[in-house]
Amino acid sequence: MTSDRPICFQIVIAGAGPAGGHLARLLAGQGRSVLLVDAIPGWHHNAFSSAGLPLEALDRWGLPQGLTKARWRGLEIVSTAERGRWEGARDRGAVLDFGELRAFLGEDAKTRGAELRLGTRLTGWEALPEGGCRVKLTSKDGNEEVHARVLVDATGPARAAFGLRPGTDYLYGVGLEHLVEVDESTYQRFGDRLVFYLGKGWVPGGYGWIFPMGQGRLKVGAGVFTVGRRRQSPDLGPSIDRLLRREVRAECRSLDIHGGLLRYARGLGDQYASGPVIAIGDAVSTLNVLGGEGIRFAMEGAEIALPFIEDELAQPGSAFRGYERAMKERFLRNWNQCEALAIRKYLEEDDSRFDRMVRLLKQQDMDLLMDVLFDYRFGRAIRAAGPRYLLDKLWRKLRGLMRGPLGGGSRSRWPL
Repeated sequence: MTSDRPICFQIVIAGAGPAGGHLARLLAGQGRSVLLVDAIPGWHHNAFSSAGLPLEALDRWGLPQGLTKARWRGLEIVSTAERGRWEGARDRGAVLDFGELRAFLGEDAKTRGAELRLGTRLTGWEALPEGGCRVKLTSKDGNEEVHARVLVDATGPARAAFGLRPGTDYLYGVGLEHLVEVDESTYQRFGDRLVFYLGKGWVPGGYGWIFPMGQGRLKVGAGVFTVGRRRQSPDLGPSIDRLLRREVRAECRSLDIHGGLLRYARGLGDQYASGPVIAIGDAVSTLNVLGGEGIRFAMEGAEIALPFIEDELAQPGSAFRGYERAMKERFLRNWNQCEALAIRKYLEEDDSRFDRMVRLLKQQDMDLLMDVLFDYRFGRAIRAAGPRYLLDKLWRKLRGLMRGPLGGGSRSRWPL
């Protein structure tokens, strides 16, 4: 597809996930001309996300009940030698259909006036002397160029506009998830809870999960991490098989298998903007690497970006001043803590520490666990642990310092 006179939009958004789709509907709702594109051919293509959210998120972003596949009120954390189980008296969260979430956001943006194109990939851009940029797109119909006053990169780990930033360290992750159909008695064991699996006995170098999806369906998944690049992806099949064999323990029918990749810039060291181009969502590492949670934060990040995009439209050349600072004011402190914990928990520590953590958490109530798992208030857990835990932690740190910065060993680069 070619054109002598490129079509012009105020905003082109590449990536129709939670960040891009939400931003498109906000901008279109304000009367802006928006083009939303995504490389996926359909909304349910490789819908890799467990999409377990606290209930508050549904209300905050006006997500319809039809996106909810199951509600959960309990949590379970299983390590090699311990199993902690917390029962809630009321619903605490929901599990969404990620494909339906993408469809809702994208179609809502279209209803508000945005133009939507699936099966269309951002392949490049060029700043124009008069302002804005020339955006290069590719689809099955060929190549096309459009003009935009602002280009938004919401392509997640692909980072299609800027690529990987030279000199930035990345934490890489790979995930695999099976959607399986089970009998009613098996489903009832998992139907009201989220279950997480920690330790090398379950998933070496990462964690596993089983989430309910309603109608006798479960999501069974595993994700692993590494610091730096890896040429060959890990085989997560054995970890999934282990969860199915030891936890599901029943005949099941596989309905779908999907996977995903994450690239998290340590210290939130991504490129946030350049000229008329701005990045949002996982393209600037809004995904929380400790728990792999990204939907809430991608949508929140889109809202942070919104006024900066409006400023750029009103005063071209502002280069999105203050945007990176605003994002880091919201995320950097908590995300640095989660990053350090993720590296230590998944790549360095042995299973006995997971066992100790679960034993500690078993003494706490559901409210504290929600604060830790979904609001990352680690101080609450430490205070609840009491002075004995703090003294033990100090003693372990002193022993580690006496043995060297990594306790006499080398840092694991890829545990599998």
